[in-house]
Amino acid sequence: MNFKLNPFTGALDIVSQDGNGGGGGDDYKSLRTVVLQSDINNGKLTLSVVPELPTATLVMIKGAPSQYYGDDFVVNGNELIFLAGNDSDGLANILSVGDKITILYK
Repeated sequence: MNFKLNPFTGALDIVSQDGNGGGGGDDYKSLRTVVLQSDINNGKLTLSVVPELPTATLVMIKGAPSQYYGDDFVVNGNELIFLAGNDSDGLANILSVGDKITILYK
């Protein structure tokens, strides 16, 4: 399943994998995982590849508010690093063991 950010709604649209969905090269890679204590201790998750455009990385946590690059997390190489955030709401402060997290990156 591929996603494309809709510039009009700000939502993610599902794009078919056969190219008929209008993806046009905006295909995202995805990582779906459950947060472990070791992830929290390390303050990061490892992505399968180095994103070409780190600032286009999207992080979604089931039942949590939106997460923002530079406020809540950053990407350095193939590592998604948890930040504390300005209002104590960054990933470093809100993640708990067992949280379901989806990361989309280019």
